[in-house]
Amino acid sequence: MKRKEKIINKIMDAIDITEFGFDERAYDLNYDSLGFRRKINDKVDRIGMGFTFEGKKISLGVFSPSITFPEVNQTFIDANYLELIKAEYHKRFNYTNEYFMKRTSTISNFPGYISQNEKFYSLNKNLLDSRNRLDEEKMEKVCKEYRTLFQKHIFPFFDMVPDLQTVNDEIIDKYETYEELGEFMSGEIGLKRLVIMKLCGNPRYEEVFSNYEKTMKRGMERNRDDYEPHYLFIQNLKKL
Repeated sequence: MKRKEKIINKIMDAIDITEFGFDERAYDLNYDSLGFRRKINDKVDRIGMGFTFEGKKISLGVFSPSITFPEVNQTFIDANYLELIKAEYHKRFNYTNEYFMKRTSTISNFPGYISQNEKFYSLNKNLLDSRNRLDEEKMEKVCKEYRTLFQKHIFPFFDMVPDLQTVNDEIIDKYETYEELGEFMSGEIGLKRLVIMKLCGNPRYEEVFSNYEKTMKRGMERNRDDYEPHYLFIQNLKKL
């Protein structure tokens, strides 16, 4: 495990994007992932990456950029989201408020942004040499290419979304169905839409809230147990 951690730290040192404000980094050996974060005003930009570390192979995978607005996550917490809807995760996996704040993104795509993930597949090279040691020259070269691609294909995505109001105006106001909204965000899309609308003072908030509430009530009348936590959540949201 120590060897694995040492190599991952070397890779993260080589990628190093602190000059662009990404001064926080972390890795998770259980999920073979690493990430870089930066906070600009009221938003957090994150680049997540997967890696393969098995046998005689170490390689980096494709990226996963996302943007988090802490005020959205804090509103979920204030409305008892973890206790009501993530209760099982909360109990079994110690799914804490801190974890939720850091790892739950608001959006992972934006209208007009074209992901270039396929360009990263060519970098999926084994970073070990024939003697099963880290090939530092190859690693430096691959990590330099990642840095270049981050600047060219990921940073523009972050620049498209300076604040939460932009998400409200360009996504929430322009896309209606869950399928459409799912192109830009994941997780509890219906609740996320309501929270963003509330925080941004969207004039359609009351209408969308009422429609969601009616849907939850109908589900509860059909004895759908999974609808009640969502209903209780929006009642808490209403009080905030």
